[in-house]
Amino acid sequence: MVDQIERLLVADAAQCSGSVFYLGDYTAYIVRDWANLIQKELGIKRIRTMPLTILRAIATVGDALNYIGWSRVPLTSFRLSNMLTNNILDSENTARVCGPLNHSVADGVRDTVAWIKMRGI
Repeated sequence: MVDQIERLLVADAAQCSGSVFYLGDYTAYIVRDWANLIQKELGIKRIRTMPLTILRAIATVGDALNYIGWSRVPLTSFRLSNMLTNNILDSENTARVCGPLNHSVADGVRDTVAWIKMRGI
């Protein structure tokens, strides 16, 4: 994103005028695929998944716990809805002005995991 911001700051004003620019990857990716990249880079056990019906049931219990005053419920219907909602934004303007990205998702995962390991987190 820093690269994109820098490129937009020095871009020709005529290319940018009246346009909206969304920063980030140009193509959408599947969160599960991203999580699997992280899991492999960390060298940890395979990520387990749950059927959506079970997650909805857990979220409903979370809603009830939240309703009776438990403020730190890990999963509620609101949070589950956020997890299941696609948020794909049109980054065509950004790609047009900024050009190709310098880093892939895999590069970002590799660099972030190396940073985490270097700090013993």
